[in-house]
Amino acid sequence: MMKHLRFVLLLFLLLLASCTSFKHPAGDINHLVYIPQENGTVFSRFAPVYVIENPGKPYNRIGVPKIYADKDGREIVIVDPATPAVYFEERKFVTELESYTNLIYRIHFPETPADFIPFQLGAGKNVGLIVIVTLNQANHPVLLTTVQTCGCYLAFLPTSYLPEGNFPPDWPEKSQVIYGEKLPAYLDAAGFDPDSEKIMIVLRDGSHRVTDVSLTAQEALNRLEARQAGLYPVSTLDKIPVEGGGSTSFFERAGKQKGYVRNNNKFRERMLMSWWTFDWRIGEDKKLGRNKQESPVFYTSLKPWAREDSDMRDFSAFLSYWGWNL
Repeated sequence: MMKHLRFVLLLFLLLLASCTSFKHPAGDINHLVYIPQENGTVFSRFAPVYVIENPGKPYNRIGVPKIYADKDGREIVIVDPATPAVYFEERKFVTELESYTNLIYRIHFPETPADFIPFQLGAGKNVGLIVIVTLNQANHPVLLTTVQTCGCYLAFLPTSYLPEGNFPPDWPEKSQVIYGEKLPAYLDAAGFDPDSEKIMIVLRDGSHRVTDVSLTAQEALNRLEARQAGLYPVSTLDKIPVEGGGSTSFFERAGKQKGYVRNNNKFRERMLMSWWTFDWRIGEDKKLGRNKQESPVFYTSLKPWAREDSDMRDFSAFLSYWGWNL
């Protein structure tokens, strides 16, 4: 009986999630591309560019975290879309086959609005997205991983630099569907030159879901309205300036909520999902810890028993759980 109930609930949530893939008529919505600033490092060479729909809506624009005090002196955390920022870090991991480098990019938005048509299951403030570019020892991108900063909507995009024998069994040839969004299943990166081509991530209006990923020539981006985004170490998220001097963190700093993005309550996901996923903070955005001692768990599977195995903090074990043989 419980198995059937879980299946029905999962089906219901899939239908809710599919609502976020509402297709807008071509040309009906303007687009804006955010291009991270060049700084001569490997981080700017491989940094993705982000194409957003409907940039006239502030909640669609990439921003920078800011702190201000309300009338009672309490710290209020927001993402200010007036100043776009991309945060980066590098992590290395080793498998039985090879040593790899992860270039991790993180962006945040003011909010996912609490719309009903389409229904935004992940409605909340200060939401974000992580894109991970995995390089092999020859500095070729072998795998792209995208995930929202809550651990939701995980997607893998292998490139032609990764042998197909390293793919999970029965990996699709052309496309994959991630909770209603259709993405390519494979990227042809033969001859990819990060100095003249960019990884392009297209994001959905409102939900900030990834709707397309491609390797795009720099000149093709010139046809879109562009804005430069600052490129900063992810450590700066723990040093947000405070009025009057000093700094504070974008993340909670103590207690059971340590490591979660501040001012980020996900009421809808809590009401609909927390009781069967056994996680009161389901859907809340959080820090991606460097190891399993840095809270919180960054799980990517809704199965409570797979929380440890699907944790992105141990990237090698995380890949193995999802069937990748790197």
